Amino acid sequence: MTAAALQPDTLLIVEDDPHVRLGCVQAMQLANIAVEGVDSAEAALPRLALGHIGAVVTDMRLPKADGLSLIRLCQQQDPDLPVVMITGHGDIDLAVESMRAGAYDFITKPFASERLVDVARRALEKRRLTREIARLREQLDHGDSIERSEEHTSEL
Repeated sequence: MTAAALQPDTLLIVEDDPHVRLGCVQAMQLANIAVEGVDSAEAALPRLALGHIGAVVTDMRLPKADGLSLIRLCQQQDPDLPVVMITGHGDIDLAVESMRAGAYDFITKPFASERLVDVARRALEKRRLTREIARLREQLDHGDSIERSEEHTSEL
């Protein structure tokens, strides 16, 4: 999937190991989750700038910028974007540091694809709810009625 074709709430997987990345992407596709995989934090940046990313799954160890740097960058650009850290080198200190940096969850390798799919679904649902709340708040700030919004939503 190209950056121009990203669907809203696409899951972005940032993993430098092509086999792990392919496995993660395929697991998401089998679960009917819109997904794109890239091999570095640098490759993720243009996709993040589009604003269509619903959640990010990133490996800790990447070629240049590491997963913690990517989490911090995501938090600066969009504090509501859920970012999941995956790593084969996990320990309690890294997990705590990741969560303090803003990670939504932390998964150690090897992991079952079902676990990753479950965490990705929860992260995407959190993102959807956060966007819905922001939309409703904006309507209230502009004097729109929530009832009209609900009617409009039910018509779609």
